Amino acid sequence: MKLEIEWLGYCNKGYSDKVWGACSVSDPNDHDIDVQYYYFWGKRGKSFTLKRDTYDAMDLHERITAKEDQGYWLVPEPEFLDMHPNLIEHLEQTIVLHKLRAAA
Repeated sequence: MKLEIEWLGYCNKGYSDKVWGACSVSDPNDHDIDVQYYYFWGKRGKSFTLKRDTYDAMDLHERITAKEDQGYWLVPEPEFLDMHPNLIEHLEQTIVLHKLRAAA
C-alpha cells in the first residue's frame, strides 16, 4: 500500500487545535485497483476520523479552499510529521481496518 498526503491543514484559531487532510492510497502491486481517496480530521496528536470518498482535483481544490476560509493553513510535510510523528502509520492502520470492515 502506498499512501500519499495530498493536503494537510492545521487550524489553531480560538480554542481550535485541529487537523484536516486528504490522502490517496494505491497498491503498486495490484493494477486492477484504482487509487482510493480519504479525508481525515481530528484534534492534533489524537486519532483521526477517516472517510473514504471519491473526489477529483476540482473537488479537492474546493474543499481545501473551504478549509482555508475556515482558518486552516497548509502544513508542509516535515512540519506535520513534527506535529504528529506517527501520522502516516496511523492513517495506514486506520485504512487497513476500514477496508477490513468494508469487506466483512
